[in-house]
Amino acid sequence: MALTPDTAAKRADSLYQVIAKRAPEIKELKEFYEGNQPLAFASEQWQKSHSKRYKGFSDNWCEVVANSTSERESVIGFQLPSTAKKRPKAEKLIWDAWMRNEQDSLSSQGFLEAAVARRSFCQVWGEAGDGEPIVTWRSADQAAVKYDAETGRRRVGAVVVWDDEDDSLERMTYYTPTEVWRFKRSRLLKGSGLILPSSFQLSGGWSMDSYGANHLGKVPVIEFPNRPVLGRGPLSDIKGTVAMQHAINLLWAYLFNAADHASMPARVVMGQEPPKIPILDDEGQPTGQYQQVSKEQLTEGRMLWLTGQNT
Repeated sequence: MALTPDTAAKRADSLYQVIAKRAPEIKELKEFYEGNQPLAFASEQWQKSHSKRYKGFSDNWCEVVANSTSERESVIGFQLPSTAKKRPKAEKLIWDAWMRNEQDSLSSQGFLEAAVARRSFCQVWGEAGDGEPIVTWRSADQAAVKYDAETGRRRVGAVVVWDDEDDSLERMTYYTPTEVWRFKRSRLLKGSGLILPSSFQLSGGWSMDSYGANHLGKVPVIEFPNRPVLGRGPLSDIKGTVAMQHAINLLWAYLFNAADHASMPARVVMGQEPPKIPILDDEGQPTGQYQQVSKEQLTEGRMLWLTGQNT
């Protein structure tokens, strides 16, 4: 039975919310893989004084862990069931289409995405009839697949989302085994929480862009889960590495800081008041008032001031 536009928009938007819920973790995992790793576990006082000095540093083990598996994964061919007629010819045609889509290199990006972000998606499409197949990999924050509740395997729907920066639109395609729905909405509505006017008739502020039949007869988006656990879903290869990465980065920062302090002379000033900085007016002239130098500045300058006369 064909869906109504509003029903299709509701089902598509529910899958969109799945992507939105996953997005923060995906962003964090990808940043850790790329080496963008903020210091953690440090005290508030230490972070205030030193975190900016080591902001761009990371001894990136997340990259090593993810690459160690993805570098060993590659597609070397396709094998159809032994009962298939003209199997060798069909297998060659599939392989030729795979290579025409540059999947000898692009598929490795999909495998790496799954290792980092728990999952990736492969989309296969083509025009009806003799249209050439188009194979496209989607990242974990661009697609979602819905499975039937009974088996948890049969794909009953999928969405693919992307930003159309030229038209300032967010676009979403919803696939069922029989239909293809395309929606769009302003990018200003993305995650804004705005109350939508009544002119938006579809769920989530989406408006229908186009509708057509799915000539493939199957949902054309395949999910590639990484190390799926029964009843729990896929795992990221670097999720468990993140906590250790925090500790490694902080220990390196402590080591650099200790070396920095050890290489500079320390000074102890006894029986003297801490220095003061004259306050200047708008023309740069002394006002006769002074500002006390903070303890943090003295500490960072390797100076210890002991003010007592009997020190």
